[in-house]
Amino acid sequence: MDFSLTDEQQLLLDSVDELMERYGTEQYFKECDEKHVWPQEFTDALLENGFQMLGVDEKFGGTPVDVTTLMLVSERICKNGAPIYVYGNLCALKDMTEYGTPEQQEQCFAEVMAGKVSCWASPSRARAPTARRWPARTSAATARCT
Repeated sequence: MDFSLTDEQQLLLDSVDELMERYGTEQYFKECDEKHVWPQEFTDALLENGFQMLGVDEKFGGTPVDVTTLMLVSERICKNGAPIYVYGNLCALKDMTEYGTPEQQEQCFAEVMAGKVSCWASPSRARAPTARRWPARTSAATARCT
């Protein structure tokens, strides 16, 4: 089994490294944390360079890639110092393409393309002990898998 990166994967990772050097420095994220502000400049750079919609279908304005490539990019961004909350919604966006209603998809991807945090997917268990201790207000959509 060959675990070598494809040329496309290596190019994406090299691009991530360059982007991180310019927009995602440790000092920048530290300042954002200290000021309690969202790292919008970095989020904008991700969007402008095609990373915010990576793994999302072209019909939604994204760039389709396989899950392995998606995780390689996510891992590299976090390894270079970006907090997971900045780029952790990739899987949620991928899930939105598969399980979201057309209305949810339209709203979610429009917000991402506007540089906003759009959606998070999280499994929950209504009867879990933590759900009783820390109840959260949530909304849900059901999807039938066939």
